[in-house]
Amino acid sequence: MSRFSNFLLVLLLFVSASAGATTYYIDSVNGNDNASGLEESLAWQSFAKVKSFKENQGFQLGDTIKLACGSKWNDSLDFRNSSYKAFPSIITADENCSEKPTIIGSDRLNGWTQLERKESATIYYKDLDSSVSQLFVNGDAIRMARYPKSGYLHVSSDSVSQDDCFPPVDAIDPSSSFAPHKYVGSCYFSSGNDLAIPENESLSGAFVAIRTAEYWIDRRKVASNSNGIVEWENKTRYMPKAGHNYYLENKLWMLNEVTQDEWVFDAQIGRVYLALIDDSLGPRDPDENITVDASVRDYGIIAMDTQDIKISNIAIKHSANHGIYLKSVDRTEIHNVEISESGEDGIYQLLIPESISIRKSKIINSRRDAIKLLESDSAEVNIEENLVSGSGVTDFNLGSPRESYAAIFAEDLSALIKNNTVIESGYIGVRIGLGSSVIQNIVSDSCIALSDCGGIYTRHHPRSYLDPWPLLADSSIISQNIVTNSDEGVHTQSSSYGIYLDDWSNNVAVKQNTVSGYSSGILIHLAQNNLVRENTLYGNKNQQIYITENLDPDYEGMVYNNRIYSNNIFPTKVQTPISL
Repeated sequence: MSRFSNFLLVLLLFVSASAGATTYYIDSVNGNDNASGLEESLAWQSFAKVKSFKENQGFQLGDTIKLACGSKWNDSLDFRNSSYKAFPSIITADENCSEKPTIIGSDRLNGWTQLERKESATIYYKDLDSSVSQLFVNGDAIRMARYPKSGYLHVSSDSVSQDDCFPPVDAIDPSSSFAPHKYVGSCYFSSGNDLAIPENESLSGAFVAIRTAEYWIDRRKVASNSNGIVEWENKTRYMPKAGHNYYLENKLWMLNEVTQDEWVFDAQIGRVYLALIDDSLGPRDPDENITVDASVRDYGIIAMDTQDIKISNIAIKHSANHGIYLKSVDRTEIHNVEISESGEDGIYQLLIPESISIRKSKIINSRRDAIKLLESDSAEVNIEENLVSGSGVTDFNLGSPRESYAAIFAEDLSALIKNNTVIESGYIGVRIGLGSSVIQNIVSDSCIALSDCGGIYTRHHPRSYLDPWPLLADSSIISQNIVTNSDEGVHTQSSSYGIYLDDWSNNVAVKQNTVSGYSSGILIHLAQNNLVRENTLYGNKNQQIYITENLDPDYEGMVYNNRIYSNNIFPTKVQTPISL
């Protein structure tokens, strides 16, 4: 069946399902949960009413939830429960709202108790009924208390594999089998003499962030520490080795010395501690002269096992995990949505049966990745005209990007990624797999925190690293992009590449791009049958085009049939424009 025939079939099914569709209005200011919700003047007020309605009467496929401009809800929309009739298909608002309706994953915290007064800071505490993943003071995220306050500690010796150490699972959906890479690490490391824990204190319940590869930071909750061994439950992606950097978070004793606002959450007793540095007028009081908000809800919108979802013209902020979480949702459209300050990913979709479109949206300051799309063999994916900024925590006061794959991650599927602006990424800017097109994007200031990284990155693994990889029909195109870093790479890591064709990238056309400010402009690593032409490369520190195999003799001859011609090269500060 042709793509046009498929489109007509989907259209007919949607029109049929929508024939009896109903619009339900929600207004947090002027609504009333006792009203019908069927007119703007009879709008519901709360998401609790939406939950009650879906579990009792039930929505129909094709129904619309329309949110009033300027409304705010400290709540989430949860469409997972399969016991009701169907999901509303459209969650939207007026396109021209001066202030978008906003779904807020945080709660305002008042009623603090002073615990201790320091020389230039005050520590407060508050008991809560829920866990906390982020804290915001006057709207700005502040970091979890850490040790050491700056720099890192170091693993003293290599760890080894353990039979009773297992990979982590998806916290929202434990049945998910997604693992972009195998976990081959461990559940412990040996600490060195640089770890000095105060007397009568421990690390139990703390978080450890360990850099097990130059491009990867694992974060685990410490189960115990004794005799120089720090242990946790879930396997790290790679094996901790001697010299690896790590730091610790989230113990009350880490607030003994503070140089900036910090916080701790004690999950055992449900208590959050907040250390506030004095300002020019003296001590600050969280109940008087500042606001404190805590991320307590995992997501803004979550939906599973449904179809024809459209989300538009709204804002989502302060989600503890994901702004929007979708699994097995057929035909998703996300348009003109603003997602900010997500504790993990801005948009996360797992198992895409048919299509997803993300257009004209803003995803700002996601602590991990902005857009993460996973597991699909044949879905139609369009990511166009979006602004993605601050993905992977590029504010080092908040910590390094942990378990991050890319600001835009679409490696498991074929995607059109076009006319997006991706700026200030802790790791990769755009990451694709086979059969994708990355066209006319601006990718600026990637690789700020992690190494072995690309502004635009692709790879593909064959079944065996040692088998030559044939020419693939499903080619990828990387064309007409501007890939640059400010200050000629001053803010990037040493092993950063503007366009990075990694392991077994095959039949990729890299053409008419402008690349500057990286350690190398274009890297071809263990890749075959690729075309690099008509690109403009300048100001990359080491090479403008770099072609390399691994040092391991087993990989000799794995770079072949790459064609490079008609490129414009201006080696402003390097002596080797092209390096083999």
